[in-house]
Formats: sequence, C-alpha cells, structure tokens
Amino acid sequence: MGRGSRIVENVDDIYIPYFDTQSQIYRKFYPDFIFWLKDRASGIESIYFIDPKGLTCSQNSIDKIKGFESIFKVNGKSHNDIKVYLYYYNNKNPLDGYNDYVRGSITDIFI
Repeated sequence: MGRGSRIVENVDDIYIPYFDTQSQIYRKFYPDFIFWLKDRASGIESIYFIDPKGLTCSQNSIDKIKGFESIFKVNGKSHNDIKVYLYYYNNKNPLDGYNDYVRGSITDIFI
C-alpha cells in the first residue's frame, strides 16, 4: 500500500530547508517526488523523497543532503516511527562521500 505524488512548488508547501553555500542564503529544496509507503506485513511506514535530476551541481546536492540530515540525521533512520529516505535518481553521476543518497534504478530505491 502506498501513495506517490509529484510536488508542485507554487502549490505544495512540502520542502527540505537547506543552506546554499554558493549563494550564502537559506533555500527550500522541493524533491520532485514523495512516496509514502506502508509495508503490509510489518506495518512499517516509510517516506521517500526522490529527485531525478539533482546531481548537475554536486555542491548544491550536498547542501541539500546536509539540510535533510539536519532534520532526519541519517538516511533511512526512523523519525517519529517513520523511516525517511532521500535519493537522487541518477546512474551517471556519482556523489563522492554521499553514495547512500544516489540510486541508479527504481529497484535500488524500493527494495
């Protein structure tokens, strides 16, 4: 069981705050997709923030990860009994030191 949606920046107010080190200002990161899933067998709920194009500027991607970590601490760790993940869906650009946040296939994200 699960739900998925695409975020519309000017309508939805779901974002991850982060500090843009290049511009030296705080910004809002709107991942393109959010999936809220519940495992039928275990009852564990998970939220997946997925951004398919986010690795064009690696420092900006790292800034967004740091914003995520300032809220959720560790990718996949439970937060209020819900596991929360952030993934860049990209199989062409590695993100040195942040490989836990990059996946090259849908299977790698959800299984």
